[in-house]
Amino acid sequence: MKDQEEISRLWTLLNLAKNGEAEAFAEIYKNYFTPVYRYIRLRVNNNADAEDLTQKVFLRLFQSRGEIRNQNQPPLAYLFAAARNAVIDFFRLNRHEVGREPAAAEQSDYFDPDAFDRQEKIAAVFQALEILSADQQTVISQRFINELSYAEIAALLGKNEPAVRQIASRALRLLSRHLSKDYE
Repeated sequence: MKDQEEISRLWTLLNLAKNGEAEAFAEIYKNYFTPVYRYIRLRVNNNADAEDLTQKVFLRLFQSRGEIRNQNQPPLAYLFAAARNAVIDFFRLNRHEVGREPAAAEQSDYFDPDAFDRQEKIAAVFQALEILSADQQTVISQRFINELSYAEIAALLGKNEPAVRQIASRALRLLSRHLSKDYE
């Protein structure tokens, strides 16, 4: 039920934004910047590029707001499709694949072994994500980082929900095998 309420709310905001209400667009930006940024950040090399691409996604949304139609898809599918296209364009323009780098721990004179251990585990997960296909990475990041439902991810990828569940299952098995080797 919560998913349906969220979808309805976002469509309402998009319709208000289509009619020129700046406050509605500002609310969309405020509420959905972080999930779009996270999606992009997992794919590009640094925070500055991720921030720039996220801004471009929302600029494109604003510029095309009159063309958006409710086609029985979650509105977030539009945002993530635009984010995916922005990342593809970014790599095409740069003509090289930029690897991921986990956010660096804050520098300090104090050494915290627990924080170091957490950073190593985060780095291992980011490295393990690289063994997954593009669809698997998308499904895992959308499901567990952006907390999208399988239905929303299916709409984003243009696949049916059982196919997305199977992609997730296979990706989790691969990650589990890969990460268990690192900690044996």
